[in-house]
Amino acid sequence: MTGNAELAETALCDNYADMAVCPDIEPAALKTGLVVPELNVVGLYRHIEIDNLLQAFVKRLRSAVWFDEIEFRNSDLDVDFHHRDQSAAGDVPYKLHFRITDRSTYLGVMEIGRKTQFRSDEVRRISSAVSAFAGPLNNANLYRRACQSAFRDTLTGLRNRAALDEVLSQKTASGLRRDTSLVLLVCDVDRFKAVNDNCGHAVGDEVLRHFANTLQDNTRESDMVFRYGGDEFVVALQDTQLQGGRELAQRICEAVKNTTVYVSNACINLTTTIGVTEVKRHESLDDAFLRADEALLSGKRQGRDRVITNSD
Repeated sequence: MTGNAELAETALCDNYADMAVCPDIEPAALKTGLVVPELNVVGLYRHIEIDNLLQAFVKRLRSAVWFDEIEFRNSDLDVDFHHRDQSAAGDVPYKLHFRITDRSTYLGVMEIGRKTQFRSDEVRRISSAVSAFAGPLNNANLYRRACQSAFRDTLTGLRNRAALDEVLSQKTASGLRRDTSLVLLVCDVDRFKAVNDNCGHAVGDEVLRHFANTLQDNTRESDMVFRYGGDEFVVALQDTQLQGGRELAQRICEAVKNTTVYVSNACINLTTTIGVTEVKRHESLDDAFLRADEALLSGKRQGRDRVITNSD
């Protein structure tokens, strides 16, 4: 069963001389109207990782129609895939845009480009292939969504502690290979227990959501924000030095202090204390986290609402 690939824009050509010839297709076959076999998607169902699935789709589609680049995006699932042929230097002006769905479920947007115009029969072949691709793509999307759910905090929508262990171990390994830096911020809501005790857990939940939003609003897209547990949060800053991490932590402190949470007839002013440290080369993440957590506790002892750096 196929899904739907809605073609949003076309770049057509009826002149056989003005086209990119696929090495596997003889020009004589094009002129006599012979059709290249349709894309067989059955084997694609075994790919459940989206990146692997897209790579396999590129290989199969290119055996039927030549193109120079292909992009696929689904912002809901944090997918941004781009493949470009090594020989395709410069601009790729002719592009086909598809919005892919399966039984009204949005799966993503695909863009297929070429340096020369597409013929109408090529557009039909590509459209058919992308529609057939919706089935395997839907399976891969469901798998990715399930994986994301396992790594998401249901209250705040942030990554959870399991995601911290998984993602940061990968980032640390990457940083060691590429000689980049990684800074950890560990923070919590000052006197959060009093909020729960005096206003109730429903208000406490709203405070945590507000705090999580403030963290996201004051960090870069490349930064990673986690809810570690309770009212404790972690921010991971890749390609950032210790001083840069401290400066960001100060901005977060000010942003939290300058906002007020209004909920259930309660007016709550928040502050936060943040411990900052840089992950050292060849050390475990547990050691780095412990060092940042110790800085956080030191800030609590010094009166809260402050940033403490631990580089020891």
